[in-house]
Amino acid sequence: MRAFTKRSVVLSIIILFSVVTYGQYFRVSYSVDSLKKVLLAVESKSAPTQKKEILTLNTLIATAFNKDAQFDSSLSLLRKILPELQAQNMLNEIAEAHFHIGWALQKRELYFEAVKSFEEAIVAAQKAKNDSLLAISHHWAGISYSDQKVYPKSLWHYKKELEICKKAKLKFQHADCLNSIGLHYFGFEKIDSAFYFFDVCRKISEKNQFDILLPISYKNVGKCYWALGNEQKGTDFIYRSIELFLNHKNPRIRYLSMYSYIELARYYANKKNYNLSNQNALKGLKINALANFTDLQQDFSFLLYKNHKATKQTLEALQYLEIYQKASEKINQNYLAQQHAALDERVQNEQQKNQIYVLNQEKIAKQRERNWLIGGLTVAGMFLFVIGKLYQTNRKQKKVIQKANEQLEEKVKLRTAELQRALDEIKQAMLKGQKLERTRVAAELHDNLGSLLSAISISMEVVEIGELSLHEQQIFAGIQQQINAAYHHVRLLAHNLQPAELEREGLKKALEIFAAKINQSKYFHLTLDTTALVPLSKDLEFTLYSICLELINNTLKHAQATQVRIAFDQQTAHRWQMIVADNGKGMMPNTKEGFGIQNIRNRLEQIGATLHIIQEKGLTFLIDFKTDE
Repeated sequence: MRAFTKRSVVLSIIILFSVVTYGQYFRVSYSVDSLKKVLLAVESKSAPTQKKEILTLNTLIATAFNKDAQFDSSLSLLRKILPELQAQNMLNEIAEAHFHIGWALQKRELYFEAVKSFEEAIVAAQKAKNDSLLAISHHWAGISYSDQKVYPKSLWHYKKELEICKKAKLKFQHADCLNSIGLHYFGFEKIDSAFYFFDVCRKISEKNQFDILLPISYKNVGKCYWALGNEQKGTDFIYRSIELFLNHKNPRIRYLSMYSYIELARYYANKKNYNLSNQNALKGLKINALANFTDLQQDFSFLLYKNHKATKQTLEALQYLEIYQKASEKINQNYLAQQHAALDERVQNEQQKNQIYVLNQEKIAKQRERNWLIGGLTVAGMFLFVIGKLYQTNRKQKKVIQKANEQLEEKVKLRTAELQRALDEIKQAMLKGQKLERTRVAAELHDNLGSLLSAISISMEVVEIGELSLHEQQIFAGIQQQINAAYHHVRLLAHNLQPAELEREGLKKALEIFAAKINQSKYFHLTLDTTALVPLSKDLEFTLYSICLELINNTLKHAQATQVRIAFDQQTAHRWQMIVADNGKGMMPNTKEGFGIQNIRNRLEQIGATLHIIQEKGLTFLIDFKTDE
């Protein structure tokens, strides 16, 4: 279950708001394409005096790349032009280049490297005497230190930014800095200090009509009033923040209203006013349908699940629990993808460094070779000596390069293996988390919902049926049957989430028990061939067992089949194939795969397996998987 912390919420608000206000400091009104056209026009003139104009245009293009979230392109361009900017002593552009490198690294979650770039931007901005850039560089250095949980340094940078803003009369940045300091103190539950900074930010924003900062400050002041016990004032400020957010012309600012809605929803939930809590949560979810913030979808759905569970609305609670689980899974997948991309980038960087090293070595070797040749032509008497010396040096150099290449290749192999191990550890952590979540949900279904249905069934047995009319008896019998069916389905669902026989006996025995239950029917027969099957890992066995149950269930519901066959075939020492085949009606031509089949493919992908479907005399599902070597 997800743990909500005030510090994590504060940090996410700081980063999101800072992204929205990025354009307040760096106004690039032209697109990347239009700036490139201007650059081509300037470069075509090939005038030496236009060197600085070309560098300035490249800096603007890198800024535009950042605004379009093309961080790799921005980093590549900025690192390329930075030495040229330094050679031309273009102080403002040097400071901006360092800042935008830090911004791109920050967005790639490389916080340690980002801090270095922001601190270099601070030094360059001081030399350029650019107070605005100096202030925002301190601001983002503070955010990067917060990301690394180095809060004292984070606060130090915010306070330095505050001094600069006061001195240079940078009103918007001044108010923005006050808000960040307030969030810092609020995260440590220093409410009086937080309220002071939020309230000053509010007053400055009202006076200067900062339409971005004003609703933010209202929301934060409202939260402080709640924390200080003034519930009415706090609620009034939160509602005023929502009104300002929703009336803003920028849709990205309107999306920030979701943070006010989630605060209201949690506030009313704590007061056990679940109706108002649900209303605000649903409003936030409606806005999130446009914004598509997965973390907020997770927050809203989890809160709605707890509210409906508290009011014993079990069906609705389960629906929101399912939405919460899907959002959690998406967040985990995104995190895994980000980690994988970061690992890939590190591998590529290592390879590029290796290539540069080899090229430099080759360049050095060629230069030496040229020098020897020139010396040989100049000094004719030393010709044979020079040739012999050159040949000897060349051979030694090639051996050095060859040895360096071998060492670099070995380093790349070791690094690749290390990255693969890290990726495997991440996957194992995800599988472990899924298993814990299945166990929790199974226990919830069995202990709570199952007990409730059992209690209802027992209570109904007390009713004197003889005192009822014939029609009432029929209705009563139908209700009993439905309750028993619901109880059976809940137990079956809890069992499938965590099958006991699979945990105790393994996949082979669990399938045999399942087949024996299925074959009690007169209309359906399951043939099982597990002769070749050997014990597998717990995660692999659970995935294969769950998929077997899903496919058999689909066959019973839709295929109109009378026979199903499950078999295992060992292809090689570590490669296997599971076959599930029926004699049903198959699928209609050109029919898109449903959610069930797509879900099976996703689960198989997590264990490195694949699914192939063959339509011939029914449906045949071929699942190829491999075991650990």
